[in-house]
Amino acid sequence: MEQRRNQSGRKPMLSVYGSIILCIFLCAIAYAVLYNGGGAKILIEEEQRVAQEEAAAIAAAAPTPTPQILATSSSGRLIPYFANGLWGYKNTSGEIVILPTYSAANEFDEYVAFAAQNGLYGLINRSGAWITEPCWSNVSRFSEGYAAVEQDGKWGYIDRSGNVIINYLYREAGPFSCGRAAVRSASSFGYIDVVGNIAITEKWSSANPFVNDLAFVTLSSKCYIIDKLGEPLITLNSGTTGQGFSEDFALIEDNGSCYFMNRYGKSAFRKTYSAALPFSGGFAAIREDGLWGYINDMGATAITPQFMEAKSFSNGLAAVKNSEGLWGYIDSSGALKIDYRYSDPGSFIDGFAVSMKDGSWYIVDKSGSEALLY
Repeated sequence: MEQRRNQSGRKPMLSVYGSIILCIFLCAIAYAVLYNGGGAKILIEEEQRVAQEEAAAIAAAAPTPTPQILATSSSGRLIPYFANGLWGYKNTSGEIVILPTYSAANEFDEYVAFAAQNGLYGLINRSGAWITEPCWSNVSRFSEGYAAVEQDGKWGYIDRSGNVIINYLYREAGPFSCGRAAVRSASSFGYIDVVGNIAITEKWSSANPFVNDLAFVTLSSKCYIIDKLGEPLITLNSGTTGQGFSEDFALIEDNGSCYFMNRYGKSAFRKTYSAALPFSGGFAAIREDGLWGYINDMGATAITPQFMEAKSFSNGLAAVKNSEGLWGYIDSSGALKIDYRYSDPGSFIDGFAVSMKDGSWYIVDKSGSEALLY
């Protein structure tokens, strides 16, 4: 009876254990087949493919940034150019460096430049990125590391990082020179120092920048030359005015004629001219008998008056106009170095000038080679 119950009621224990072992063996074979045959690798690669497709879809949906640096060289002088109603920058080879994205653009001062969008100016770097977002209604050039900027009708000063160094306190503000800047907070002008302290009280009708620690100011109808403490050193005659010293000489206008004054308040060359420009590069343009020429710093004629108009020397060249109304460039000997072909000549800066010819602006080097600006 006991033997029959075992055969009909339950399986022997050995048979159960055998089934378990068989299952384990079959699972091991299946895993080995999948692994060695690349099944696991296929699963992993599929997961990676899906992840890559998702990343690509996200990247495609994101806006692609417009590259700013386009030319091979963004070093040296960068010059604003105009295209499609906006301003960008080119290098001196005429290559686009910064795309035209600004409503206004000034030349770079070292590594920064003022540019505008929607009527407000900010500071950009040489890649065209904003150092300071547009926030100023008006700006001036950098001088001695600072630039005057206007915000909400008042002027202050910033450094090249865009930091406000002197608060917005003034109705007018001039460039720093010799550690002084002319400012006006009410009706008269005075001078501040580089930290914003009052250096010379506001009492002048007009005030020019300091040069060689001297500045021309006016009070009512009289013109004075003052020192950095504001003390008048020289009083000019009534009707006589000047703007400042340049290369040790000041150009003085005296009742319709011009002469050059030395640092002692005396006529430097004992000669007057019908018109003149300040000294630059060791020469000054002067007009005699309706024609323009140049004198040297001894007052002697260096280039005989022969031109219809003349500009100051810069980088060893000066623009002069011929009788046909076109401008060319001469050197200090008076020799024509670049032919008469420009209607609006620029001064040479760092070896290049920006001049207009036939309605277009060109970047001109000192040999006369040109690159189209716009």
